[in-house]
Amino acid sequence: MRICFLIAALFAFHVHLSGQSGSDEGVIHKFFNYGLRLGVDSRNSDVCEIYENDEKIDNPRIKNGVGFQGDLFYRFNFDKVFIQSDFGFSYLKEEFFFELQREIDPETQEPIYDLIYLNSGTRSLNCAVVIGYNIVKEDSYLFNFYMGPNLRYIYLKQFNKGTTSGFENKDREAYLNIVTGLSMNISHLYFDFRYEIGLPNSKRTLNFSEMDSSSDYLKNVYIKKNENILSLSMGIMF
Repeated sequence: MRICFLIAALFAFHVHLSGQSGSDEGVIHKFFNYGLRLGVDSRNSDVCEIYENDEKIDNPRIKNGVGFQGDLFYRFNFDKVFIQSDFGFSYLKEEFFFELQREIDPETQEPIYDLIYLNSGTRSLNCAVVIGYNIVKEDSYLFNFYMGPNLRYIYLKQFNKGTTSGFENKDREAYLNIVTGLSMNISHLYFDFRYEIGLPNSKRTLNFSEMDSSSDYLKNVYIKKNENILSLSMGIMF
């Protein structure tokens, strides 16, 4: 709801700017632009493997939630080409479902499993530098595509078992991905669609045995996954 309110506020601010300026052609044709964008993002973990005591758990499931993000950006324009840098914050959510063996049934000698539902939230700071090309650049309209590296610095991971209280991990982690996307301007109003791609062989590991605050039932569990991140945002550019 907060994101929707902020986006509506940005749109109202854009309407106000358009009424004040009359013509916004100069925004598109400036050498230097800066702005703010707000939006939503979602992980896409295409490979997920969960292990307990180095034994792979069969049929884990992962559900990607919708998080939020906010970025400040600035851009240098060279005719059809531009260089843009983004600095921002993001919160990503996902849910894990898997079974852990707890004991052996004394009568049937079959293993008894507990179904684990783990809710995860990750807070990070991001810095991207991209090079883009303007497909359309005329009057008050701009449409382009871009690509470049994105550094993601994770400073907090939060975990909950279902709806019960959970634990936090404040171990710092940084990794580099490639971001590619499309953006569009209608006067000051800025729209951005981007996809952050994990580098080949960059499988990330969540090792709960290395987290001092981890719950006992996860002490011998670790998760390996490749992830991509889809983001949709709206903002104002000056």
